Amino acid sequence: MTEPTPRVWVGCLAAYNAGTLHGEWVDVEGMDAEDLYQAILDVLKSSPEPGAEEWGFFDHEDLPGIGEYSAVEDVIETAELVNKYPIALVTGVLANGIKLAELGEWLGDRSYGHYESRAEYAQEYHEGAPEHPLDGYIDWDAVGRDLLMDAIEIDAPDGGIYVVHY
Repeated sequence: MTEPTPRVWVGCLAAYNAGTLHGEWVDVEGMDAEDLYQAILDVLKSSPEPGAEEWGFFDHEDLPGIGEYSAVEDVIETAELVNKYPIALVTGVLANGIKLAELGEWLGDRSYGHYESRAEYAQEYHEGAPEHPLDGYIDWDAVGRDLLMDAIEIDAPDGGIYVVHY
C-alpha cells in the first residue's frame, strides 16, 4: 500500500465564473497554513482574470472530509492526521459521524488497533482473563460483534478491520 500524498487543487473562482479553469495541484504534506495561503495567492496572481481574489479547493486527494470551501487550517490538520493515522481509519471515523474539527483530539484520546477479524479482536480482548474450560466453545466472531457495540469497526483496505473504542 502506498503512503498518502495529501494534495488539493486550488482553483480561481473568477476564472471559473468567466468560463475557464485556472488553478494547480498543491502538495500540502509538510506545509503549514501560511505556506498554503501563499500557494493560493500564487494561483490567484497568475489568474487570467484581473483582480482575482476568490478561490476554492476544486478537488483533493488523500484528504477525507475536505470540501470546496474548507478552511485552510482544516486542510493542514487533515494532512497531518492522514500522515499520523491510516487513511482508512481517518475516513472511517469521519463516516461514523465524528466532525473534522474534533477528529485529531478524538483519535488522540482513543485506543485503536488493526485486527484480521472480529474473532481476532475478541480473542485479544479476552486475553488476560482466567482460562476457562469452555474457551474452545466460544464463538469469537459473535463475541467480537457484541464487543463492537461500543466501538467503531472500519474495514481496512488491505484486509482485516480497524477498531476504535469510544
